[in-house]
Amino acid sequence: LSTLFRDYIVRKFNFYPILNLFGPKGAGKTELAVSLLQFFGKQPKGPNINNTSKAALADHVAMSCNALCHIDEYKNNLEFEKIEFLKGLWDGTGRTRMNMDKDKKKETTAVDSGIIISGQEMPTADVALFSRLIYLTFYQTTFSDEEKARYNELKDIEKKGLTHITHEILKYRAYFIEHFNESYDIVSEDLQNELNEAIEDRIFKNWLIPIAAYRTLMDKIIVPFKYEDLIK
Repeated sequence: LSTLFRDYIVRKFNFYPILNLFGPKGAGKTELAVSLLQFFGKQPKGPNINNTSKAALADHVAMSCNALCHIDEYKNNLEFEKIEFLKGLWDGTGRTRMNMDKDKKKETTAVDSGIIISGQEMPTADVALFSRLIYLTFYQTTFSDEEKARYNELKDIEKKGLTHITHEILKYRAYFIEHFNESYDIVSEDLQNELNEAIEDRIFKNWLIPIAAYRTLMDKIIVPFKYEDLIK
């Protein structure tokens, strides 16, 4: 919901949180990422960050605007430059290089999409990267027949296309811009009241973005969860 209005959110806050999916092999991390990508057209999983060049990664995150972009197979032993690249995605800074064809002018690639990073390791190699993430832990690797059937049903739905849902939400862009600030302030107060301990400000603000986006739109869309569920 929030990435559909990422341009507005970044203009207001100068950052946009990164969604991190981590856990053991076979837990469904990549498949969740792929499912989320389908709201923006039929897309495969993202590239393996370990064997993709920094230039190719920069092109990958610059392909679309107000959509989702996936980078797979994060590991804590990534080279320093790729860790720094990932950190820059939080505040919309892509890869910087000298363009030798244009009077050696410095160029920085665009980052206009919400970023999903998935992998088997929690990103703890750099605390500055960790604080830029909304991190979701996956732990279940065996599934019942019912769960497998529901998964197959979901994938069949995705094959038919999900962009009609995206278009339905985009109709409320003007409404979102008008009411997001109010929702953000309310969510900030409600979430703070639920917390029993101090939390780093950057992580707290990361959480606020998607919850505030939902609260802004909750009277316009029908989903099987409530605002209070998200807060808790």
